[in-house]
Amino acid sequence: MKNNIAVPYFALIVFYFVGFHFNWAQISTFLGNPDRPNMLFILTDDQSQRDMGAYGNKVLSTPNMDKIALEGMMFDNAFTSTAMCVPSRATLLTGLYPMRHGAEANHAPIKKGINSVSKYLRDLGYRVGLIGKTHINPIDSFDFDYVKRLQDFAWDSTLTKNEMLSAMKILNKGGGPFVLFVCISNPHTPWPSEWNKTTEEVELPPYLVDEPKTRLTMSRYYSHVEIADRKVGEAISAAQELNLYDDMLVFMSSDHGAEFVHSKYTLYDEGIKVPFIVRWPGHIKSNSRTSAMIEFVDIVPTMINIAGGKPVKKLDGQSMLPVLLGKAANHKTYAFSSSSKDRNKTDYPIKSIRSKEYKYIINPEYHETYTSWITDSTLGDNWPGYDRHYGYWLSWIAAADTSARAKKLVDNYLHRPSEELYDLTEDPYELNNIANNPEYKKVKLNLRKRLRKWMIEQQDIHFSAEFFKDLPK
Repeated sequence: MKNNIAVPYFALIVFYFVGFHFNWAQISTFLGNPDRPNMLFILTDDQSQRDMGAYGNKVLSTPNMDKIALEGMMFDNAFTSTAMCVPSRATLLTGLYPMRHGAEANHAPIKKGINSVSKYLRDLGYRVGLIGKTHINPIDSFDFDYVKRLQDFAWDSTLTKNEMLSAMKILNKGGGPFVLFVCISNPHTPWPSEWNKTTEEVELPPYLVDEPKTRLTMSRYYSHVEIADRKVGEAISAAQELNLYDDMLVFMSSDHGAEFVHSKYTLYDEGIKVPFIVRWPGHIKSNSRTSAMIEFVDIVPTMINIAGGKPVKKLDGQSMLPVLLGKAANHKTYAFSSSSKDRNKTDYPIKSIRSKEYKYIINPEYHETYTSWITDSTLGDNWPGYDRHYGYWLSWIAAADTSARAKKLVDNYLHRPSEELYDLTEDPYELNNIANNPEYKKVKLNLRKRLRKWMIEQQDIHFSAEFFKDLPK
């Protein structure tokens, strides 16, 4: 009888002393899963998936990114919600698509009352920090336990190993689990005037005009990718120095693709398909690879799952933990993305849905000429750096006078049809629009129906019943 009474009394005493610091969810989670990992999320800036050694680039030297790949799992089909910085990062940190978190336009703030990863994981006993490039607005809404803006587009000189060490030490005080987002500004422009790759050795994908200026610009971008890789190495080294790395769960990704035509600002795969690698010794098989389709909205649900929390129904994503643990080969059937406005340079809504085989895109403002920072040559009047970063576009315009291929690539970038459909198996770079091919009518109508439904569910301000009604049947 004494023993039967002692157990509940002991439980009450434990709760009395612990309850001041933890809620019930934290206690149950802590007791049920004492080995929750520290997490490090390394995010580069404007890096296409193909621009990493582990993903097959033979020219770039990315030993630190490749190290994480060798120690973990590579995803071939990881997609951001948009190919612009702020909405992509806000999605990563909230688990919501841009229309729901509110920062659909680049540089826009998230809506008031939106919870972020900090809130969800703090309730589960984690401390959450971010250092490096913030580029989320307003930063206070994300409620980090530690945040330090170290955003220096001139080669990221302020985001040092010492700053990473300091952040990890602060978050690790008390021995409780933490998550640190290390957000590297490279390889975002401005790219260096000097480069360490020759113009002859860089790899140009077929959506770029192969001319000297393009190759020179690509070589400068490559130099910045390698600077980003060194920063990745510093993050790993900082964790190792504090004896945290061996058991640490490490994510490595980029917010979206590189700032080239057909990539950043667009919803082609070169813009929204990103490198995504996860290592977690003892849990994730090393040197493994998956074709499972995941989205940035899935990251917060995955972290909640790993931390021992229950699924949050109001989030748009789903935990990918079964894929990471090798218990599932697939995750999602469709990935959705959206693009709209970047200040006064890009004001052109685009929406897309992607399956493993096909991509369907709508351009509600197709009657307008598409513009972006790349096409705005007037920037060169006040910014000498325009020629270094975007001057290749002017070379394309000149080449279009004599080259049919250059003219087609320029026209395709500036003038979009109302809808686009691509067979990703036959046309991985999305250069041959088959939306009007009757052989693919069934595929197109199915994807169109699903995209329409998603836009309505997301309360997308760009949804127009008239636009969908006027599309070719």
